Amino acid sequence: MSRNTFATKDQARRAVAGFIDAYNTRRRHNSCEMLAPIAYERLLAERAAETDNQNRAA
Repeated sequence: MSRNTFATKDQARRAVAGFIDAYNTRRRHNSCEMLAPIAYERLLAERAAETDNQNRAA
């Protein structure tokens, strides 16, 4: 585990935000069909839109 020291709270917040952004855009998850969470959410939105369009056409 790496440890970081920050001079200010703002530096720490930026480091945490950067980690979260990287985690949510790159790391794949088994519970998300082996996609990154952001990609999985996009896929779910597309599926919902397709279902909505099919329901409107019916």
